[in-house]
Amino acid sequence: MTHSLWSKIKKAFTIRQLVLIIFCAALLVWQLWPGSLEDSVFFLAITAIIWFPILLAVGVYTIFKIFRRYRTNREDVILLCCRLALNITIIFFTLGLLRFHVPLRISFCSFKSSFDSFIEEQQLDNTDTFAGEKAVLNKRFGIWTVDEYAKDSRGGTYFRIDTGSDMIDQLSYGFVFRPNREGTPFGNAGYKYSWIIGNWYYFRVSDDW
Repeated sequence: MTHSLWSKIKKAFTIRQLVLIIFCAALLVWQLWPGSLEDSVFFLAITAIIWFPILLAVGVYTIFKIFRRYRTNREDVILLCCRLALNITIIFFTLGLLRFHVPLRISFCSFKSSFDSFIEEQQLDNTDTFAGEKAVLNKRFGIWTVDEYAKDSRGGTYFRIDTGSDMIDQLSYGFVFRPNREGTPFGNAGYKYSWIIGNWYYFRVSDDW
């Protein structure tokens, strides 16, 4: 019984599924660096334009094969349905992980202690005096390098990981401890932040005031 089930699983898994999994895994790894996906919106849009018709064509062709073989080969129909369901599951599962920043949250939780330690050291040394200003840091925290650090007078300790551009303004991405709702030392426009764990959040902002 187990051998028969394993054989069906192996038959359902094809090169197309492998390519799809590799592509989705690359997107998940890509999101580990704040701003990396946002900076590549144009590239991702072009990729989506290319891949969407292909995936749609494969899906339509698979459904057509299912209806064509329904009366002649029921076992083959089950196999095709499994492949179609697997593809849909992989795509929506990946989109869900990206939408809720799951890879970023998991990776931050792994290196959260290094950020906590830095804040504690600044407070103990009485050097946490960057209120309303930015300071060049260039310090490694886990897999990220924080180029600038700032403590906003309105609230929030900001660690900038990366910068980008929307053709006009500079965009900043990173992590923030206890953010305020008004803005950041890196700008106020398009200010967004999303919860990661505890008092830590991921933020994105433009330097257009």
